[in-house]
Amino acid sequence: PLILGGVGSSPDPPPGPTATPTQDAPSPTLTPTLPPTSATPTYTPTTPVVLPSPTSTPIPTPTPPGAVFIITYQSPGTKDPWDSECQAFPAQARQALEAAAAIWASEVYTTVPITVSACWTDMAGYDPDPNKRPLGYGGNQPWHSDFAGAPETKTWYPGALANTLAGQDLAPQAFDMHLAFNALLPWYLGTDGLSPADQFDLVTVAAHTIAHGMGFASSATRSPQNGDYAYRFEGYPVIFDTFLESGGGTRLTAYDPADSPGLGALFTSNDLWWHGPNANHANGGQRVRMYAPHVWSPGSSIAHLDFSAFAGGENQLMVWAYVGPQHDPGPVTMGILQDMGWQTTWLYPDPTPTPTTQPTPSDDCDPIVNCDFELGHGVGWAEESSVGSPLVQQSIGGWFEGDWGALLGGWPDEIAQLSQELIIPTNRSWLHFWYYIESTDACGKDFGYVMVDNTLIETYDLCLSNTVPHWQEETLNLAPYNGQKVTLSFKVITHQDGPFSTFYLDDVTLRAGP
Repeated sequence: PLILGGVGSSPDPPPGPTATPTQDAPSPTLTPTLPPTSATPTYTPTTPVVLPSPTSTPIPTPTPPGAVFIITYQSPGTKDPWDSECQAFPAQARQALEAAAAIWASEVYTTVPITVSACWTDMAGYDPDPNKRPLGYGGNQPWHSDFAGAPETKTWYPGALANTLAGQDLAPQAFDMHLAFNALLPWYLGTDGLSPADQFDLVTVAAHTIAHGMGFASSATRSPQNGDYAYRFEGYPVIFDTFLESGGGTRLTAYDPADSPGLGALFTSNDLWWHGPNANHANGGQRVRMYAPHVWSPGSSIAHLDFSAFAGGENQLMVWAYVGPQHDPGPVTMGILQDMGWQTTWLYPDPTPTPTTQPTPSDDCDPIVNCDFELGHGVGWAEESSVGSPLVQQSIGGWFEGDWGALLGGWPDEIAQLSQELIIPTNRSWLHFWYYIESTDACGKDFGYVMVDNTLIETYDLCLSNTVPHWQEETLNLAPYNGQKVTLSFKVITHQDGPFSTFYLDDVTLRAGP
């Protein structure tokens, strides 16, 4: 099959992390996806194109609000950052690309428009064999680190995601992503997903390529036997790489980032995994296998889902090769994007919660402040995590109730605690809350606790045999503390070696009875 677009590294690194946004970083991470037997060519990025352009097409914000994409179709004769000469972008092909952008506009939430440069180009020069030419390629520009709102320090974020987290365009004169599509191929330009077997569905290919531009992209390289990550990024990883690990649970970022035999072996081990709470849950509680074939494939290895595990199913959009039309990103891809920091319309942990009673409305919270977490971070609850992970999180459309809940655990060697001071009412001393356990671990390693002051009220052994398949309600009697001012805490402790466990929490109230 012909291969889909991917991303790699550009020849020049962006500037190192600073205390302010790297707004002037000129170098996109751009490498076309090539067949496994091809060498990776080096291209010098051009100066970013200034926006707006008269050929820019805004993709309107969906309802409910999601994202706005502004697509600029490059004029005939202009060059993209790979020095490919653009042709006139056909009208029907524009409609297909805009349909792909609309898919993502309804899947993610951002207040900052996502700017896209689109090039329709002859890719005959990539290989004499038409079957070895890419369908398209894409890349991010520029990358930002240590900006206000960055969840992780010394970590590079692609432009569109960095802008989203910062709440502003950190590089307004640069496109957030560059996309190019092979003009020589037999494209199906309809938007209904009914492409015949002898044509390639452009909506699918464009949606795949946009995902790379949104950050589904690694800095990993391999040459000849050793591996590198972040060597073009002053030793700091891109956010995607921070979730990758070996089959044994060793994080990619634990390796020497430069010229490492261990990384070289890992990148061709067929044993590379994504470990993040949202993607894991979307994958049935398991880590996500990534594409790391025994023969290194520049532009395809690492930054795609494993082909054998995901081709042919609902998550096939982000495998390395085209296998047919797919207009839904799939839950695993959405989980990966959410792990990196995107707010999405997908709910994790439980896409199909099955409560057995009506949820408690938020006006029944008293005396617990923000009992349903719908007021977001920093209200009522004190959040503590030894690894710096946020505990109160937003995920549109399906915690037990509403769009906010709490997530404790999911990381190695973590102590996470959510606590609040309150007075236990004498007429409402029964603690009620909804919870969900996710784990693939053996019992006796990870634990969750409910505590009043320093007294243990309930213990949960977070392991595979205790994993519950849906939200369930817990009731605990706090009558011994009637009238007392106490600190109510939910705490999770995970062990050092994976796999790890997660405790999800929502709707914490005090009631008159069980």
